[in-house]
Amino acid sequence: MESKNCLGIHISENKATAVLLAAKSSGFVPVDCFSVNIQSQDEEEDSGRPLAELLAKACNEKDLVFSETAVAIDCAQFTQHNIHTAFTDPKQIGQTIRFDAEEALATDTTELAIAFNIIKTDATGSNVTVFSAEKTILSDLITDLQTNNMDPVTVEPDVICLARYLQSNINLAKDSKPLFAVLSERVCYLVKFSQEENKTNVRTFHVSSSQNMTDLLARQILLSIAADGDTEFTDILMLSDAANKVDCGLLEEKLSIGVQPFDLAESVITPDFAIAYGVAIGQLTKTNYVDFRRDFLPYQGRKLIMQKTIKALSISATVLIIAVGLYFQLQVFKTNRYLSQLNKKINQQYAAAMFNKKIPPEGVVSRLGREITKIQKIKSGLLSAAGEESISAKLTFVLEAFNNAPANIDLNINTITITTKTITIAGDTNRRKNTLRLFDSIKKHQKLKISQSTYELKAGRDKFRITVLLN
Repeated sequence: MESKNCLGIHISENKATAVLLAAKSSGFVPVDCFSVNIQSQDEEEDSGRPLAELLAKACNEKDLVFSETAVAIDCAQFTQHNIHTAFTDPKQIGQTIRFDAEEALATDTTELAIAFNIIKTDATGSNVTVFSAEKTILSDLITDLQTNNMDPVTVEPDVICLARYLQSNINLAKDSKPLFAVLSERVCYLVKFSQEENKTNVRTFHVSSSQNMTDLLARQILLSIAADGDTEFTDILMLSDAANKVDCGLLEEKLSIGVQPFDLAESVITPDFAIAYGVAIGQLTKTNYVDFRRDFLPYQGRKLIMQKTIKALSISATVLIIAVGLYFQLQVFKTNRYLSQLNKKINQQYAAAMFNKKIPPEGVVSRLGREITKIQKIKSGLLSAAGEESISAKLTFVLEAFNNAPANIDLNINTITITTKTITIAGDTNRRKNTLRLFDSIKKHQKLKISQSTYELKAGRDKFRITVLLN
């Protein structure tokens, strides 16, 4: 497999930690890792510079080459809530999660970016962890990174990225049901994997050096287990405590489960590096992301590159098209001038033949054709000089409609009254069904339409009276 590099970045308020991870046939290989900190910049030229600029400077100094960037944001920059939704399909959850989150947060989520992680699914729906962060903060972060040529493909919660790292790098027995606790200077991360559903339950809480870490961890873990609602029993606590602030023996007594310390891999010194490592894994493996950016500012990097390429190609193509277009435009101009002369001549000839009338919208050929047909009908006696509005023509149309009616309707016509505008017909048939069939025959005639109709059963006959107009 061809080597592909991704720069994973964990960003907090004043610190950024980066891991350059390469995907090779042998697995994931960390190429380099480093941190930049705004508060620790000793050089005057670096004072007050944004984290994105400091990251770019460090990458340039190290000559790091990468094709993609992925970002994990610190838990202080987002909130986390567990909710229940009636859906199990991720697409359906994605379409409705903002409304569920708005109800859970009891606030307007218009200015929040929403991401979610499915914890558990059953017949009633899904238990979902909803993460929310302010759009303005994320937009500023993405803009700073874009300005320094590090447009992030995804922006994820740090605890999700840490869980991805643990799942990729920590080997456990198949029957083991552990709860992971990873302590950093400011945060404790709790991660639990569901072996049956391949889903992850995560939680974070802040810690400080003044607290009794053993008591705090015991209380929070018991709360998490109680609130989890998961049928899978936790049989061991896997604890990463680089600062040795927790008494494992006392913690075992308080939790009534085993506590097993573990260290992060040698290439990953602190949880910050593990998180940066985890967000890079997600991008290299195209894992289902818990991505804030997808909600409000989808990644456009590859699309923009393609647009620039197409734009460059289109410039040369446009020059050629313009030249070809000018040639054909000259031909069109000559043709239009010739057609204009013909139209002027036709207008003069039509006006002379049609008593100074203008050419109608239907065109000369169609109009003259109708006039010829009208003249032929007048000569044959079918029409008078008045055309289709003559009495003989109207009577002819009515008789045509009668002849087209079914033969078994037993039709009697009492009177046919023809005026300049209407034709009134009075008669009867042997039943109502046949009367309606006669009406249908009149309606189907191209020149006739029924304006009014009445009918009634009398003396065993269905008597009717209709008023017909020319169509």
